[in-house]
Amino acid sequence: IAGSTFAVEFKKNNPDDEVILINKNIDISYITSALRYLLEKDINKEDIILYDEEYLKSLGINLYPTSEVIAVNPKDKEIKIIKGDSGSVNVLSYDKLVIASGCNNIKLPVFENKGENIFIFKKIVNVLRLKKYIKDKNPKKALIVGGGPTGIEIIDSLKKLNIDVDVCEKEELIPQFDPMFSKYLEDLLKENNVNTIYGEVEEVKSSKSLTVKIDESMHKYDFAIISVGLIPNSTYMQNTDLKMTENGYIFDKDNFETNLKDIYAIGDIAIVKTKGLEEYILPKLASSAKKQAIFLANNLKEGKKTYTGTNSPMIINFQDKYFGKIGINAVQAQENNIDFVDINLKFNLKEKYIDQKDNILVLKAVFDTNLKFL
Repeated sequence: IAGSTFAVEFKKNNPDDEVILINKNIDISYITSALRYLLEKDINKEDIILYDEEYLKSLGINLYPTSEVIAVNPKDKEIKIIKGDSGSVNVLSYDKLVIASGCNNIKLPVFENKGENIFIFKKIVNVLRLKKYIKDKNPKKALIVGGGPTGIEIIDSLKKLNIDVDVCEKEELIPQFDPMFSKYLEDLLKENNVNTIYGEVEEVKSSKSLTVKIDESMHKYDFAIISVGLIPNSTYMQNTDLKMTENGYIFDKDNFETNLKDIYAIGDIAIVKTKGLEEYILPKLASSAKKQAIFLANNLKEGKKTYTGTNSPMIINFQDKYFGKIGINAVQAQENNIDFVDINLKFNLKEKYIDQKDNILVLKAVFDTNLKFL
């Protein structure tokens, strides 16, 4: 979403400038948080597309769909791509290069080549394949490997499709949140007949169903969905001097500039400034990616503004209970030697404010005692 949003916003601001958008996937720009609704509801993929090919071309954006960047030459300001329609290799020049190639799902070798009933949940094509499988096979029980935000929302969608679910998590559920909410979520899952299994998958045997060994215990499932995190799609930059982490995330300066002249990085692949901390983090959120893209599109030419940082907002919905976060939690504050106090609050909300059976709001606030802000 970051790359297409930047292209659209920059082209609107600078109609006379050439904008080239290279996209590896067949679906160019879609709302990732809506993938769950594509699975559980009777909607089409067009309903979650943000910018389609026709719209991008109508703005005058030079689009290379189903094409992949295989090399970048920062010295000569050139990129080498494989065109998806012909397989030919082309070299394109640039004045400014914005990297927004995102991430791929981490693969678990234990699940490799175990049949058609192993899924990931990252792209539209992945979800449509899962949706067809559920319709054709009518499965009864699933294993979700990974208890992060995506895994939890997948569980919610499967429950609405009347599929029993276990979740396997190595450490704790929704680790981006404060630990107290991880425990609250575990209890909520249990109330909804979702079994949380802590440990690692050690062995998988497949026939028509899956037999999965997790920390010496055996479990049977019709299918499994792997959601254990992301790995950056930056291998095409490995032969450059671009400053990256060991596993390929790109370091940004204040305004998404990298250490290489005229090269910028936004979205899932970038490590960006964090509000309230000296450190830079990986937000990996569509909302943050879009804000980064709009800021850079408006600031690229003149560079008069300074990006103040992300506060990493996040919201998860499970069985109409919402878990939200913004800013840093107590664990992050402690790790960064911030003097703080944390406050736990619980409210009973009146029906006029919220239309739910359980009108309870649980809040944990972290207050910086030196800077005097939450």
